Amino acid sequence: MAEKAITIKKDTLWKAAAVLFAVLFIISLFTGGFGIGGKAVADGEGTGDATLQEQMCSSIRGTPSWADSEGIIISSGYRETYSVEDLIENKIYFLYNPSCGWCQKQIEYFGEAWQKYVDSGYTVDCNSL
Repeated sequence: MAEKAITIKKDTLWKAAAVLFAVLFIISLFTGGFGIGGKAVADGEGTGDATLQEQMCSSIRGTPSWADSEGIIISSGYRETYSVEDLIENKIYFLYNPSCGWCQKQIEYFGEAWQKYVDSGYTVDCNSL
């Protein structure tokens, strides 16, 4: 029995590659990127450090994003698994933009605990910097 060769036109291959990259791009828009490695931005602790805040906000690809107390971005996107108490206890910054729909959804998820998070100093409004 003879094997038949499969032929693919170059045009078809280019179209498939374009669709694949378009899908990956759209996924990256909704997830804040592909999360390959964290970005260290500065040493220091506490949101009173305006330089640290600016560096954290400039290093993120989208909001909402999450950073540890050293300014390393650890996650991006909406998270229903985070509690305000755990975030404060672990000194996790919430980087957001008030006009961002996903940020608003995250703030709504926090509910009444949102003000406690703001008062803790671990929230950073990237739009105000």
